[in-house]
Amino acid sequence: MKAASRTTGVVLAGVGGMLVGGPVGAVAAGVAGGALMDGLTTGIDSAVHRRFRPSGTIATVNEAIELNSEGKPIAGKIFDAVGGVITDGR
Repeated sequence: MKAASRTTGVVLAGVGGMLVGGPVGAVAAGVAGGALMDGLTTGIDSAVHRRFRPSGTIATVNEAIELNSEGKPIAGKIFDAVGGVITDGR
C-alpha cells in the first residue's frame, strides 16, 4: 500500500505539472510528489510506531549518509539515493 500510494502521488503530481509547466513542470512536480508522499508516510509511520521510520527517498538518503566500518560512505547507497530522485522525475 505504501509503494502504491507513493507511485500514485508521483504520477498525479507529474500529470499536474505537465498541464501547468510542460515537460519541465512534469519532472519537477514528479520529484516533489515523491518527496511529499515520502514525508507523509514517514511522519505517519513514525507517529504510529513512536520511533523514526523513514520511507522511500528519505530512507535511502538516511542510509546514504551512514558510513561503513572504515568510515567511508557506501557508494551503492549513494547511488540508490540519487537514482531514486532521478527516477521520480522520469
